[in-house]
Amino acid sequence: MILIRDLKFNQFFWFSIFFSVLQADKEYTRHTILRDTASNSEIIYYISQSDQESYSIVVLCEGSYCAGNAIKSPSGLLKNFLPILKDCNVGLLTVEKWGANGTQIDEKEFHTHNTISQRIQDHKQVIDNLIVENQKGWNGRLIFLGGSEGGDVATALTLIYAEQSIALIIFAGIGLKSRQDEIWDHIQMYRKNSSWYERCFLWWFDIPKNRKDFDKQIEGIIQNSDFTKWWYGQTYKYWADAFTRPRETLSTEFYNLKMPIFISTGTADSFIESSDNLVEKMKLNGMQITYHRLQDVPHGITDHAPQIFDVAAVWLQDILENQKQEIF
Repeated sequence: MILIRDLKFNQFFWFSIFFSVLQADKEYTRHTILRDTASNSEIIYYISQSDQESYSIVVLCEGSYCAGNAIKSPSGLLKNFLPILKDCNVGLLTVEKWGANGTQIDEKEFHTHNTISQRIQDHKQVIDNLIVENQKGWNGRLIFLGGSEGGDVATALTLIYAEQSIALIIFAGIGLKSRQDEIWDHIQMYRKNSSWYERCFLWWFDIPKNRKDFDKQIEGIIQNSDFTKWWYGQTYKYWADAFTRPRETLSTEFYNLKMPIFISTGTADSFIESSDNLVEKMKLNGMQITYHRLQDVPHGITDHAPQIFDVAAVWLQDILENQKQEIF
């Protein structure tokens, strides 16, 4: 089953989404578990429990850090989604990146370990711990929700916990092209649409104008995965991991997923072709996909089309109400 909708939102945002965050009537708690004895570091996570006797947990996977922006705690993401998912009666879970602890940030530790692979590993360790502890009221079911880089994290985790997963929600996060192709597309759009002084950013990082030299530059980054060197908003270490990680949407296992999947991507996003290609292949494989193409919306859905979060919440509520199969 496939449902594709081209959405064009009214120019006035539903500001109630933001104001309702201030009135969130559910609390969340902070927890830690030991990551490993070698580093003696802790994984910090936040969880909100539902007041239902049996509830599913939505795992919120935030997007990437980008150079020049503040490193923020994902607890803010949890606060934002508490009122949005209130009627779904679910628990919410989100995991800090290594080196981040609320407002306290160890930037060296953060950048030393900031990779997609590390994020997936940390989330898995937290979820496995919840399974062992038999989290009160949790029915064992999982819903993964991610935006941008968080879409890759959420998709990878859905494949790991395919038997327990009942839904996957992605905002501008996954596609069919390789990450290298997607970044090339992003650079071309940036080069075409940005002002001359913004394009100086590309000159600063010596980003080639032709694909052959670009691919050669990427090879050099992969061979020198240094967390102190930077390229296009991320460290060499981050990119080396991202470019060498297998793309989950290129795996056979992805197309065997049976749960409903919700994807939204803006038509002004450089990743729209990759997203369209993925949805077309999902359609051919008979997957349960609901696809929203957000008209004239760029990559920053939170800033340009926050209404889609409410749309996803209604979709999830319907999924939960009609979900009859017991995972455990």
